[in-house]
Amino acid sequence: MQSVIRIGSRESRLAVKQAEIIKDQIRRCDQTILVEIITMKTTGDKILDRSLESVGGKGLFVKELDQALADGRIDLAVHSLKDMPMEESSEFPILAYSRREDPRDVLIYKSEKKNREQRKGLYSQKQALL
Repeated sequence: MQSVIRIGSRESRLAVKQAEIIKDQIRRCDQTILVEIITMKTTGDKILDRSLESVGGKGLFVKELDQALADGRIDLAVHSLKDMPMEESSEFPILAYSRREDPRDVLIYKSEKKNREQRKGLYSQKQALL
């Protein structure tokens, strides 16, 4: 019988890509293991009309995945550390970290652009402060 590992992930393209990286790492270790990615929309993904801090903060991106772990629908969850609550869950501790990718970003625009007051794809409070 073939072993199956079910990876839980948010539905976003970035989250799925991160889950695929972990899937590939597992498969490199043991090619006999079947790895599935199960995606879900989290509460944090659904709230688009107000700041996440006003409705519960970063934990909103992990609640549904934690519940899927508790229910046995997934075997592990892949998260971006920036989406995790500051306090680690005793029920679902962080068991592994993947190798960090290059953290640098780049901004490219035409030099004749006159309106520089536009926000440039800022998503987090830390990014907005820059």
